[in-house]
Amino acid sequence: MALVCLLTPGLAAATDRFVAKTGNDGTSCTDSSNPCLTIGHAVTAANASGDTIHIGPGTYSEQVSGAKNISFIGASAGTISDATGATVVDGSPHPAFTLTGGGALSDLRALGGQTSEPTALELDGPTSAPGVTYTLAGVIGVRNDCSFCRTLDVQGGSSTDPSLLTLSVSGSSFVSTDPDGTTSFVNQANANFVGSSFTGSGSDVGGLLMEAGTLTFIDGTIGAPGLGGTAEVAASGHATFARARLSGLRVDGNFGQSDAAINDSLVDASEFTTALTVVFGATLNARNSTFVTESSSAQAGADLEAGTGGDAVVNAVNSIFRANGNAGAVDVKLADGGGHTATFSADHSSYTSMLTGGAAATPAGSGSNIAGPPGFVNEAGGDFHLAANSPLIDRGAPALPGELDLDRASRALSANCGAPVPDIGAFERVPAFIPPCAPTPTPQTAAPALSHVHMTHKRFRVGSPGAARAPRGTRFVYTLSASAKVTITIERRAAGRRKGRRCVKPRPGLRKRCTRYVRKGALSVQSAAGQSSVPFSGRIRRRALSPGRYQARLVAVNAAGRSKQRRLNFVIVKR
Repeated sequence: MALVCLLTPGLAAATDRFVAKTGNDGTSCTDSSNPCLTIGHAVTAANASGDTIHIGPGTYSEQVSGAKNISFIGASAGTISDATGATVVDGSPHPAFTLTGGGALSDLRALGGQTSEPTALELDGPTSAPGVTYTLAGVIGVRNDCSFCRTLDVQGGSSTDPSLLTLSVSGSSFVSTDPDGTTSFVNQANANFVGSSFTGSGSDVGGLLMEAGTLTFIDGTIGAPGLGGTAEVAASGHATFARARLSGLRVDGNFGQSDAAINDSLVDASEFTTALTVVFGATLNARNSTFVTESSSAQAGADLEAGTGGDAVVNAVNSIFRANGNAGAVDVKLADGGGHTATFSADHSSYTSMLTGGAAATPAGSGSNIAGPPGFVNEAGGDFHLAANSPLIDRGAPALPGELDLDRASRALSANCGAPVPDIGAFERVPAFIPPCAPTPTPQTAAPALSHVHMTHKRFRVGSPGAARAPRGTRFVYTLSASAKVTITIERRAAGRRKGRRCVKPRPGLRKRCTRYVRKGALSVQSAAGQSSVPFSGRIRRRALSPGRYQARLVAVNAAGRSKQRRLNFVIVKR
């Protein structure tokens, strides 16, 4: 077991260093053909913040810690259940990474735990300026058996200035393997999660606790039905959830006013008694979301409790609150206390039973709200899409520009052309047939904007090998502000050498390493305004791309100009 310390930053230029299980620690790690054996040696050799350490596949039983800003890039993180071919940094029984100076982690797997209260990834911030930034992409963090441990622990140094620690996470998963504790804790930081998940393999595992800072959580999952796991915002926390799947949500202002917004999301708390809890100086604004608990122990879809910490407020638009399976359960429950009030305000929303205790609440079925069963496809089975006969179809408030439901479908799919009306809840029902609308010609006076660009699979195969593990092919998905021709250029990642400002093919006399991209072909398609998707099999002009790392560059062009170019990285595997 090696303990790695990152020393005070030096003045030398940033350098790429390489580590592999076939390497040796008698080198400076700067030659990819003669790598180091351990991460520790590469870190010791690093002489400046900004260095990048490339780590090959295999398991490295090391603990990386210190204050230097370094990027660690692995070969792969594998999947949650399979570490084949992955770069694994195993710090057990301590954290794999304990960093205090910022940095980046990508395409690797971090293991920690097995003693009281450690983590797999511990990221800390300073008490004063300048701040630090951490970036995680394609990381899997796993906390081994350990009660009250965390997979990801983020601790800023200033409760008055959480911007001193900035965290950006994409395409990552954090997993706990014990039955207690919180999978992750973000404290005194500004954090942004996209396409990431917090899950566990035990029962009643924790999800994500956020305090004293800001959080955005988009296109991700916290917990899982049957396994538990909740999201909690507390102690002067401010959070926004969008297109999220949660197993419970709690907003607690008892130790500092806290608030959250949740849009186009599902809170399925069938493992617990209550889907949404808002207490003691907390506010939640909900839009296009579904809060449901379906079990014999169900108590409330939403529970608001005011107390000595302050008021409890929920403002809901186009949302569903439902508690079912227990005769004593109510959809909305409120309680005043400590000289403070609980307030539930709803517009174009669905709920029926209420227990107000004299607190202020919009009555069920009043105004634009709808009482009665919401009409889910399979409520007992956990499918909370709207059935064809649901009374909530086309009964929502007007959609906002660009709104997508939890399945990323456009809102108001079944409405007429003149007055789009969305459904109520997290899911928009997609009709079997959408009547065509006569297009209104509009001059192309502005260049198209290309947004919400992603791939359905960033790791896939070409063809049909036996015992295939990876999905076959992928789709490019994007949204256009106006009709345009979209060109997708496919390039393969390759080694290069620096010549001036260019990265060129390796040749004698050029020593500075760089990464270049070799063009393999392009796809072009004419797309209308709105969301579109383009299938990609991994073949260009019938020629299959070889396994390896690639990037796709997307750009949209019409008569008024061209969009900003978007880049996506992906991997083609053998099977």
